[in-house]
Amino acid sequence: IAQMAAAFIKLEDSPMFQKEVRSLEQNADDLRDRCQKLYKGCRKYTDVLGEACNGDLGFAETLEAFGGGLDDLLGVSIGGPILSKFINALRELATYKEFLRSQ
Repeated sequence: IAQMAAAFIKLEDSPMFQKEVRSLEQNADDLRDRCQKLYKGCRKYTDVLGEACNGDLGFAETLEAFGGGLDDLLGVSIGGPILSKFINALRELATYKEFLRSQ
């Protein structure tokens, strides 16, 4: 054992230390790759949230023009009050999506 200790004057020279360093470097590389993928996924998700928000608002406007008004007799006859509730829900969802996107 004394000969072995003499062979490695510095801890950095030992095979076990070198093996541990390589393992830690590999883990760091793997973690960096995962973080980069997560970052790209988050960016893509925020872009899609913006598009989804715009789509919800556009669809809500279209539904409102179709028959969501409460003062339009034809709109009321085709379910305007129910459409109005759905339109409000779409707008609320769009608000939440915009909030998520802005974070």
